[in-house]
Amino acid sequence: MATVGDQLALPESGWRRYDDTHVGLKYTGTWTTPSPSNTVYYGGSIRVTSRAVDNNYVTFSFFGTKLRIISDFYSDRHSDNYITIDGVTEMYSAFRAVGSPSLQQSIVYEKTGLPLAFHTVTIATGHNRINFTLDAIDIDETGYLYGHALTSPETGWRRFDDTHDSFAYLGANWIAYTGANQGIYNNSHHYTSQGKGDTEIRFKFYGTKLRLISSIGPAFSNDNSVIIDGVTEKFNPRMPTTADERQKVTYEKTNLPLGIHEVKFMSGTNGDWRLDIDALDIDDNGYLVARVGQQLSTPEREWTRYDTDNYALYLGTDWKTVVNSTGRVFEGGSVKYSNVIGNYLKFSFTGDKLRLIAEYGSAYDTNVEVSIDGVIQYINLSTSSSSIQYQPQRIAFEQLGLTDGIHEVIVKKVSGASNFHIDAIDINATGRMIRLIGSQLTMPDEGWKRYDDSESSIQYVGTFTNGVGAGAYNGYSNYTSTIGDKIVFDFEGTKLRLIGARYTNRSDLIEVYVDGKLHGTHSQLGSELAQVLLVEIVGLPKAKHRIEMVNKSTSSTNKFMALDAVDIDSDGRLFHPDEVTSISELEVGKRIRCNYQALTVNTIGSFSGLGKQSSDLIPIASTTTPNGDFYFIMVEDWNGRKILVADRLIQIISWDSINASGMVGGVPISLSGNKEIATSIRLLTGGINASDKDNEWDKYIVNSTLNGKITAGDDKVWNWKRVTWTSTTTPSTSNARIVRGNAKVEETSYTISNNSSSAGFSPVLEVVTLPMNRSFIHYDGSYKRLYAGTPEIPETHASTDSVPPMTSSITPSGFASASGYASTYDAWQAFSDKPSGNMAWICNARTGWICYRFDVPIVITKYTILPPSDNTSTLTRSPKDWILEGSNNSTNGSDGTWITLDSVAGTTGWAMNTKKEFTFANVNSYLCYRIRITLNSGDTSYVSVWQIELMERINAVPAIPSKWNTISATLPSEDTFINDGMDDLSVFDRKNEDFVQTMTANGSLGSGKLFKQSIDLKKYFEITNISVK
Repeated sequence: MATVGDQLALPESGWRRYDDTHVGLKYTGTWTTPSPSNTVYYGGSIRVTSRAVDNNYVTFSFFGTKLRIISDFYSDRHSDNYITIDGVTEMYSAFRAVGSPSLQQSIVYEKTGLPLAFHTVTIATGHNRINFTLDAIDIDETGYLYGHALTSPETGWRRFDDTHDSFAYLGANWIAYTGANQGIYNNSHHYTSQGKGDTEIRFKFYGTKLRLISSIGPAFSNDNSVIIDGVTEKFNPRMPTTADERQKVTYEKTNLPLGIHEVKFMSGTNGDWRLDIDALDIDDNGYLVARVGQQLSTPEREWTRYDTDNYALYLGTDWKTVVNSTGRVFEGGSVKYSNVIGNYLKFSFTGDKLRLIAEYGSAYDTNVEVSIDGVIQYINLSTSSSSIQYQPQRIAFEQLGLTDGIHEVIVKKVSGASNFHIDAIDINATGRMIRLIGSQLTMPDEGWKRYDDSESSIQYVGTFTNGVGAGAYNGYSNYTSTIGDKIVFDFEGTKLRLIGARYTNRSDLIEVYVDGKLHGTHSQLGSELAQVLLVEIVGLPKAKHRIEMVNKSTSSTNKFMALDAVDIDSDGRLFHPDEVTSISELEVGKRIRCNYQALTVNTIGSFSGLGKQSSDLIPIASTTTPNGDFYFIMVEDWNGRKILVADRLIQIISWDSINASGMVGGVPISLSGNKEIATSIRLLTGGINASDKDNEWDKYIVNSTLNGKITAGDDKVWNWKRVTWTSTTTPSTSNARIVRGNAKVEETSYTISNNSSSAGFSPVLEVVTLPMNRSFIHYDGSYKRLYAGTPEIPETHASTDSVPPMTSSITPSGFASASGYASTYDAWQAFSDKPSGNMAWICNARTGWICYRFDVPIVITKYTILPPSDNTSTLTRSPKDWILEGSNNSTNGSDGTWITLDSVAGTTGWAMNTKKEFTFANVNSYLCYRIRITLNSGDTSYVSVWQIELMERINAVPAIPSKWNTISATLPSEDTFINDGMDDLSVFDRKNEDFVQTMTANGSLGSGKLFKQSIDLKKYFEITNISVK
């Protein structure tokens, strides 16, 4: 431990340092600060005064138990300086023998063992030498300077006025004063009535530190209390000033753990003025936690808001809706309300905390029942004054400390004639709302994607109508009133939601089958509501599933069944019941998906992705530059040739342009990926007049039932109400071609150069199976085939970021957090994939951490860091030393258990717009990854990164050796040749090979020797050269 006379460049553990420039040190007399700054002094500065001027002194007040004066020892420093602490005076010396070098940043005075209290200090300069200096003061690490004016927050702090809604003033003796020219912050402060106490200020804040800004003077209480998280301390605004002084630091607390803290300031028992608050300063990235009754237009950090209308069931009758208007703002623009006793709304969520957001008003209920998992509480939505009609977006209810799990909430009207409602629901950011059957769902949730009822993959069996639906998804829905009609589709995935409308004429019994088995039933009968979640099925194996909805209404009047949309896994896809994914599965009536993209108007595009879902389906009306999928439907299989016709017009284009590509009469294109299957594109023939029925359009579109799979001429299958080019020439006009379609399945002709919106391209796909070449190798009495092996693929890392481009702390997924951030430079911006000076993480300290929490554990083995690159000077904010850590139980980046994965020290060479890559060994998966920066590259205030990427480990793939498999001991069948035979024998092609044959001595030839060896000619063919050495 250091003592007087020791040099001390930094405060020791248990101490904190204030530089000579701090506003809490008040200098009286003539003082100077040498310029330029000198690094031998703390902070580069020192205060100096000489003996030539009397009455030079410095005063300050602090809370703590110990004090050190930091200055320099030198031969011209006074040896008769005086320090007075709480009226007790001592003398100390900074003199050092003449000829001795000076000692900067030294302890020239120390006082320990003071009572834990507020102390007033005066240091008066000596007179027996030339100069007096003051470099800094050290006090308790948990102590603070107080009593000095602070009219604006210091760097690293932010200020909240006493009028902020988060402050709860308790007790009857508060006076809220406003007035200009009084020296108070924002011209307002709260204080207690003269000579009266029993008052409190309560609030919560998120951060690590706070300061109370208030008034001081001789008539204030000297025994006020502050309670932080249950720990009580005293503070003292009574000071011997000649008059009350404003905007003073009267209490400070630092080094609290990062998180939410509960605070009470309580009035003292003496003095005329028992408690006063002008403002509160906390961390610049902290915030005051909202309280019940406070307006909260957006959710606080670590909370997420949900519109009640999107997640709650509204039970009962006579629910009404009110929309935004002057002075009234609702989440989502509207809210449902009711005054019917017994009406209630219900929702469920997963999480550990809940807030209900509602509008307060004089016409609202004072006794609304809130039940969480059966535990009942009551809330008041009425304003305290009948003159205040509406107060929107108030926190009406808050429940913290719930078990992290699923909770059911019911909000109920139990008495009276006033209205009740809940506008929005706030839960913890890591939680989620649970969709309830019967609630409205206007957009798919995260992890889901939606298909409209008009999707061609959905088959409507029976008498269905596609009609306008009030509030329906995309404005329309398909419905039937025929009992026994059904809706059929296949999908690949693990979960399913059926979206439809509830109405008073709807079927009360609809059966839902999954893979041929009855899964359950549901009713669409009820009060009118569009886009209702009717059915949810989860936990299916990841595979293709067949879904059927069958109308089984028990009523003769209420029997309409409808479908508005289907939601499935975001990585799943919908299949038509007759859809196949490979050419080998095709038969008449089956269909296969294909993609078509045209980049230029009136120019044929490209076909790709046969059997795959590459994009959304091309709209039925198409465009001049489509980019989407469609179906080829197989209409004929004759003599080894399959004919498939597009289920829609895929591009608005002229006949001339189609012909220029060769696709009128037919042109080969590669779609199958199999050299033994040939594919080509052409147009249908169309007939030269109305009586000419010997053409493909009439044969396939007008008259074919596709072996009983469809109704002939069904527009829902062929979408023929669009005008389609054929290859048939009009007999009377050489520059015109027959087109088919329009209002009837009719024929007419258009000029071949016409590329208006009324004529387009519906292609025909011809598929021909070419002669196959399949082989086996007959060896050692069996027919065999060679399965070629693959080389080893070493372990590597993903080339792309495993973190999705973040748009907030929690969207689109995961959770980004940090130890702190300056201004708006929050943690998520470093994961946004949009690096810039306005899209980065900046921490308001030289050290700090930044963290990303995945939704599921993941193995990361590589990461990149892009330094701040707005200008070269900010490169000093780049990290220099850091530790990468992983955790599986952290919820916010600061809690939980952390495992060190990578340590980096002494990083240099940061360059603008150039990221550095780092790899490390790791085989364990973690939910959270945190970069804890222990030193930056030199900046005195900040550490910053523009972007961070986290790359997932890709496991090594071992080599697979080539191997021979025995197929049969007898000659294989034709089917075996087709299915298992080798179609490529190039692996057996002869290759030049050099080999060394060892020779052994075998006899003598005179003075020489005879060497002899046999060569197996079954192994080596066509030996072209022998070199004997």
